[in-house]
Amino acid sequence: MQIYENETYDSERSSLPNVYIVIIDSTSAFMAKRSLPKTMEFLKKNIGAVQMEFLNKVGDNSRPNGFPLVFGKSIEKIGRVGRPPEAPDWDNNKICQKWLDDQPYILEEYRKKGYKTLSATDYSMGILYYQVCKGLKRKEADHLY
Repeated sequence: MQIYENETYDSERSSLPNVYIVIIDSTSAFMAKRSLPKTMEFLKKNIGAVQMEFLNKVGDNSRPNGFPLVFGKSIEKIGRVGRPPEAPDWDNNKICQKWLDDQPYILEEYRKKGYKTLSATDYSMGILYYQVCKGLKRKEADHLY
């Protein structure tokens, strides 16, 4: 069986620019520039990428680093130089036991604007379901890889 997408033309949707959010896990913007200069140059010159200059690593793995980007909320305290750590917005253990469908989620915001969304990750669980967390009841994105 093969599934074909509805081919209806939507002029509003066709005028939307393509948006790709590429996350190089557990790497700060500064470290990406320093360690991956050719990759960063390729993305900027060939694809017109814009680097989020002050988006930094805040945790040790994917989940605490991904949540601030996709939900706008931290789930672990954040260390700060010369200042006390900043308390997390959400308690990771509590949020793990809740469905997150009622929270603002970046891919859902793009979907509401007419975009098709894709979530591709190198780990089958991804950050939403890591450590047997509930995550979302709805599909995380239109397309999953």
